[in-house]
Amino acid sequence: MTSVANSDGGTPVLTIHRSADQIGGNCIEIACAGHRILLDAGNPLDAPDGRTVNLVPQTLDTTRPVDGIIVSHPHQDHYGLLRQLPKDWPVWCGASTEDLMRLTLSLRGDSLHQPCSHYRSCVPFVIGPFTIKPILTDHSAFDAHTLLIEVTGKRILYTGDFRRSGRKAGLVDRMIQLPPRDVDVLLLEGTTLDRAESFPTEDDLEKRCCTTGAW
Repeated sequence: MTSVANSDGGTPVLTIHRSADQIGGNCIEIACAGHRILLDAGNPLDAPDGRTVNLVPQTLDTTRPVDGIIVSHPHQDHYGLLRQLPKDWPVWCGASTEDLMRLTLSLRGDSLHQPCSHYRSCVPFVIGPFTIKPILTDHSAFDAHTLLIEVTGKRILYTGDFRRSGRKAGLVDRMIQLPPRDVDVLLLEGTTLDRAESFPTEDDLEKRCCTTGAW
């Protein structure tokens, strides 16, 4: 657990329930002044069928309400835990993310139980004391966002998952060149931090398929 102290008496508390030492299964809580939100609610990549095994992190208190669960993008390791969380915990996501989550769950004979509200890129919205600004990014999942959270004068930047090899790589370049100012805490996706090799872009793969018919 990491506290982000604030001189005006408010103390946001940041808790990474899962994914600090593994890839996938993101579940991050920010609590302040009796309010709390979750950044993503995912299942581990190696998790068994979530319909039969309890995958809720032991550190996550499900007996108390949350003001909102903010889903960064529609991959199971970022939203798959939703079906095991209380039905009255509201979800915020992109409109296309909701469509893809519901479609994916329906293919498994499942459904999304929580009510959903939609956010739009670069349009801040307020949940309790939290102001959240979603920022569209490049990722293999459509409608992926980085999230900038402000609470009691502190700013937390959660990158979610991102890459620089897709059609929207320019969005990541822009974030690197012009990052949000005065960020107190950076929560950075690190799947490929220990890899030195380069990755082909989607354009490279498309050209290879067209010219050789091989991946």
